[in-house]
Amino acid sequence: MPRFYFHFHDGVSEESDREGLVLASRALAQTEGRRAVTMLVEEDDGAFDWSRWLLTVLHEDGSCVLRLPFQRVIDERRLTCH
Repeated sequence: MPRFYFHFHDGVSEESDREGLVLASRALAQTEGRRAVTMLVEEDDGAFDWSRWLLTVLHEDGSCVLRLPFQRVIDERRLTCH
C-alpha cells in the first residue's frame, strides 16, 4: 500500500509530514486529509486564525492527492451551522 504525506502551511510556516501514513487508496488519503482539517478547525473553535492555512496531501510518488484550503472548511462549517 502507498504512503501519503500531509503537509500544512500558511505561506510563512510549514509543518511537514516526514513519516506519512500508509493508506489503501488516494480516496482514503483525501478523506483523512479533510477529516484532519475539519478536526483542527472544530477543536480550535475560533481561537486561532486558520484562514490562510492549506493542507497538501502528497502520494509517495510526489503527485498531489489533495490541496485543501482551511478557509473552504471554515466556510462550509458556517453554512451548515446556521
